[in-house]
Amino acid sequence: MSYLKELTLYLLIENRNRFIDGTHLQNEILVYMPQLHSFTFYISTYTNTVDLVHHLSSEDIQQTFTNIG
Repeated sequence: MSYLKELTLYLLIENRNRFIDGTHLQNEILVYMPQLHSFTFYISTYTNTVDLVHHLSSEDIQQTFTNIG
């Protein structure tokens, strides 16, 4: 996928013990697509927050996306 220039990604994730954040997205997906110029995404995570060790606010999660170029 190194020559992929545009990507639209829709993820619906249920029962995961942590959120998908900008750091995870960069390290696990975007790093493998150096030619990517356009990335549109919608990530929806449904989880039972009672089981999470760290309670993150929506702002905390959004902040992890600010360092992606």
